[in-house]
Amino acid sequence: MNFFHRRLLSLGKPQAFKHLHYSLAPNPTNFGTQFPTKPLPSQHSKQDPSKTIATHLSNCSSLQELNQIYAHVIRTHFLDIYTAPLHWNNLIRCYTRLDAPSIALQIYVSMSHAGISPDNYTLPIVLKAACQCFAMELGRQLHSIAIRLGLELNEYCESGFISLYSKSGDLGNAYKFGNNFELKDVDAFENLVISGIQNR
Repeated sequence: MNFFHRRLLSLGKPQAFKHLHYSLAPNPTNFGTQFPTKPLPSQHSKQDPSKTIATHLSNCSSLQELNQIYAHVIRTHFLDIYTAPLHWNNLIRCYTRLDAPSIALQIYVSMSHAGISPDNYTLPIVLKAACQCFAMELGRQLHSIAIRLGLELNEYCESGFISLYSKSGDLGNAYKFGNNFELKDVDAFENLVISGIQNR
């Protein structure tokens, strides 16, 4: 737990204002004005928290902001309430996108410890993070998970496996995946070609 998490936990629950302080009143003649304790029905937002978090994650542009969102997710037990892989995938994708793949891999490990099974969107994202960290052993474990789940021939997973195996220098497996499907992913094709040139 870092300083930011301790600071968030030390803050108490926000208290609602019951009375308007006289020095802050726009009309000083009416000192008895009260704030509504509940928002008015027209002001009340009934937006689903899962959509709100997803929106914040998609708009996130800095690692500091993402860490704050993740701290909120942990503090509110969001992933215990909304257990769909989609929410885990969004966090993993954001950390990978913002060049923090080691945190993305930690979130994936937490996902597997929570008993959430990866889907066809999870594995390509985690493979990309594994490639960024050069975590080739984890990538090979992901390959066995893909085989077990029947996702080995998914085109996005295949692209991730090509990148993984070509970066690790295992051109045999990289070419195996390259021969199985049409290379639509330019990055995977470039990794395959560059690895072939470097290993000659």
